[in-house]
Amino acid sequence: MPLHDKGIRIYSDHLIAAMEKDTEIQVHRVGLEKIFRINFHPFRYFFALGLYKKLGKEMNVGDIAHIQHDYSLFCLWNNPFENMYRHFRKQIHIPTVLTAHEIVHRTIRDEKNIVLKLKYMLKRLYYILFQKYMRYIEVGMFEECDAVIVHTRKSFQTLVERGVNASRIHVIPHGIANVEKSTLTKEQAKEKFKVSGKYVLTTFGLIHERKGQDIVIDVLKELDEDCVYLVAGTIEKRKVFKKYFAFLQDRVKELGLDDRVIFTDFINDNDVKDLMMATDIIIYPAREITASGSISDAIAYGKAIIASDLEFVREINERIKCIATYSHDDTNSMVNMIKSMRQNEDQRIGLEDKANKYAALYGYEYSAKKTIEVYKIVQSVRHN
Repeated sequence: MPLHDKGIRIYSDHLIAAMEKDTEIQVHRVGLEKIFRINFHPFRYFFALGLYKKLGKEMNVGDIAHIQHDYSLFCLWNNPFENMYRHFRKQIHIPTVLTAHEIVHRTIRDEKNIVLKLKYMLKRLYYILFQKYMRYIEVGMFEECDAVIVHTRKSFQTLVERGVNASRIHVIPHGIANVEKSTLTKEQAKEKFKVSGKYVLTTFGLIHERKGQDIVIDVLKELDEDCVYLVAGTIEKRKVFKKYFAFLQDRVKELGLDDRVIFTDFINDNDVKDLMMATDIIIYPAREITASGSISDAIAYGKAIIASDLEFVREINERIKCIATYSHDDTNSMVNMIKSMRQNEDQRIGLEDKANKYAALYGYEYSAKKTIEVYKIVQSVRHN
């Protein structure tokens, strides 16, 4: 099982720890730290190629290879000249399970802006020219595995609609970690993050347009002045992430919210528990995302969560309704939910209780049990 970026590495850490409680399972961890520091450049192509091939060969040490996959971990998914996944995969010769942490979608929009219109015209041309490659990353890479694990029914449906055999796909909800809670009082935690005496909304995780941090910034003035917004997380080095972060900073200045929007930058693991203690409500205004480790983290800490009604959030609520949801394009509803929860402590406490119940039922022990079941299915099919 290979290690990948921080979020997936944490997921792997928890899953492996839970799996190793089963005496029949022994996990051999594979990972090359250098891979995850590559800022891809044509002149480094052969260097990157060598590293990924080496990683693939090291996957053959056990009975089953389990890939924790995200497209970005193999350089850029939408560039056939940079994506190293196929070279990596060709080195693996034992039964293979792939966990798809994200399902990519082709984006073509109708734009009035000439520059954007040209951009999407070029995208259409690209998709035509590289049909075989697109078919591989949307279907082929899953079909060549013995089993695929996804975290939501939505992801399952997407892969089936694209042509992946449904019998290969298994839905296992994202695990909830057993976390260490903060030893600070709420006020001490707020002092640590310089929000003492404030009512704190927090969005935790990668800063990206898909996560919708700008949505909260735009409605903050509709909330009481002592309500502040912690944008807790960091950005990737790619241009699109930097551009969005700059947009957020400019928007804060434009609206005069410098004293009410706090960008915390990277939060190390030891400080996450204190951040959660300082937070009154976790706000998750995402526009689009397949699944979310940050939502799982918030549930793990027993936080009250308000989120847009994305498919994976609705699936969580079908198990235990522990997240307050609003229609993703209805910011008035989001604002009213925040106001209502602030005025009604019982509402917030009720959500926290349900989050704790969800965490107890769908921890990594549950994920590990279901993952081992997938391994056994793969071995059974292979032996037959």
